[in-house]
Amino acid sequence: MNKESEKYLKEGRISFVSADRIEERYVFLFTDTILIAKEKALNTFCLKEKMHLKDIWISEKGMESISDCFRRSDSCFIIGWPGKNFILEFSCPEEKNNWLAILKTSILHEKLKERPRKALVTVQFASADETWSKELLIDNLLTSSDLIKELSYDFHLSDTDSLQLFYTTEQHTTPVPLEDFEIPYEFYISDLKSLYQSSNSLSDCNDSVRKRRFGSGIFLLKPKIDNARNRRTASSYASQMIIHWKKKSNNYNKHVGSLQFRRQGKFFGKPLATMVTDQTMCPMLEKIFDHLYKSGITTEGIFRKPPKQITFREVREQIDAGIDVNVDRLSPTVSASLLKEFLRLLPDSLFTSSCLDKWLSLSLLTDNYTKLQTAQKLISNLPAANKFLLNNLMCLCYCIVENCAANHMDSYSLSICLGPGLFHPAKQNTNLCTVNARRIAEVTKFIIDNVNTLFENAIRIFIGKSSDVRKLCSDNEHQNDTHESNQKQILAL
Repeated sequence: MNKESEKYLKEGRISFVSADRIEERYVFLFTDTILIAKEKALNTFCLKEKMHLKDIWISEKGMESISDCFRRSDSCFIIGWPGKNFILEFSCPEEKNNWLAILKTSILHEKLKERPRKALVTVQFASADETWSKELLIDNLLTSSDLIKELSYDFHLSDTDSLQLFYTTEQHTTPVPLEDFEIPYEFYISDLKSLYQSSNSLSDCNDSVRKRRFGSGIFLLKPKIDNARNRRTASSYASQMIIHWKKKSNNYNKHVGSLQFRRQGKFFGKPLATMVTDQTMCPMLEKIFDHLYKSGITTEGIFRKPPKQITFREVREQIDAGIDVNVDRLSPTVSASLLKEFLRLLPDSLFTSSCLDKWLSLSLLTDNYTKLQTAQKLISNLPAANKFLLNNLMCLCYCIVENCAANHMDSYSLSICLGPGLFHPAKQNTNLCTVNARRIAEVTKFIIDNVNTLFENAIRIFIGKSSDVRKLCSDNEHQNDTHESNQKQILAL
C-alpha cells in the first residue's frame, strides 16, 4: 500500500461460500481496501480479489438466496459487489461479530467520503395496462429493498414482497436480478466505469452530462422470480467477475471432458477393486500413504494447500503411465493432492453412490447415538476394498487432527478438503452439481470427529504397528510447547 491514508486493520482465514462451493481464503483488511487471497505456503499468497470498501455491501439477511452450503447462520454474513456475492463463514459467532463490526464501520466511512454519492437513474415499471417510467436520485447507501419501498409509494403499489428490482443495459439486454441487500448505485456506477475505460473525460463531466453521454443502464421493477440466483449466474451482464466465472466454468468442462482419457491410465480412474483388496493396497498407493504418515501429518495446511502445479502434473502423468515414482523426495502437499485426485477420479465414490442419500441423511439426525449406529451399519455394508481404504484414510485423518496445532487442519478443514472426493456420485449417471456441499462437509466432519468409535479396531491396530506415528501423537503437546517457545524467542529478538 502506497497511500498514507491506507492503514492495516485486520487479517485472518475465512471460508467463502458461493453456490455449491466452499473455499478457504486469507483476507487482509485495510481502511479503504480489502484483499482476498489464496494461501499457497507459509507467508505466501495468491491474490484473488482486490476491492475498494466503497464498492461493496454486507448483510446478515438473505443468505439462502446465495447458497445453502453454510452451516450456522449465526456465524455468517454476506459480502458482495456487482456481479458477485459470498457468504463469509467463521469459526464462531464472536469472530463473525468482530469482523462484521469493523467492516460496517470501515465501509460506511468510505461510502460517506465518496464523491459523487448520488446518481440520476431511470426506473421502469410495467403493469397490465401501461408502462411507467421515473427518474430519481439514488445514493450509495440505498439498498434494493429500500428502493422498492420508495417506488411502491410513487407507483401506488401495495404488494412489495412480490416485486424485485432488475438492472439492464442497451449492450446487455438480459436483466440482472438484484437481491434485497444489494445496492443499485454500485451496479450503475460499475457500468459507467466500464464505459469510461476508453475515455479520459470523466473528471470533466458533471452527473447529468455523464448520464446523457454514457449511462445507458436502467432499472426495472418486475415480479419476483424464484430462481433469481440461477438466472443471474447465466446472465450476460458485463461484469468482470461473471465473465471470469464463465471462463473458469468452460475450463472446468474441458477438464471434465479430458477425464475419460486419463481413466485409461494405470492408476487414476480405475475401479477400486483393481487397486485395493481387503488386506492390501497397490504399491503406489502404499507409498503415498507412507509419505503422508512420515512427513504429511505435521505439514501446515496438508490437503488444503496446493502443491506446485507443474510438479504435480508431471508426477501424476508419470504415475498414471506406470512409472515407479519416489514420492518421498517430493513435498507432502504433492502426495496429498495425488491422494485427493485418486479418490475424486474413482468411477464410484469411496462411500458408494448407491448409499449416497443414506450417508447424507446423517446430517438430518439430531441424536448422536442414532447417527453413530447408522454410520457403523453403513460402513459395515461397504465393499471390502472400500472398507480397507477407508480404514487407512481415517487413520491418517486421526493423526492429522491429533497434530492440528502444528498443521492447522482440524476435522472441519479436513471435511471441506476431503468430503467432495469421498462422496461424489457415479460419474456416468449423476450430475456433480446436484450434491449438497454443506451436507457432505457435515457428514465428513462427523465421521472424522468420531473416528475412534467408528474405526476403533483400525486405529488401535495402526497405532500399535507404527511406533513413529504413536510417538508423534503422544508427543504432540510437547512439540506444540516447544514451537510456541521458539516463536516467543523470535519475537523477543
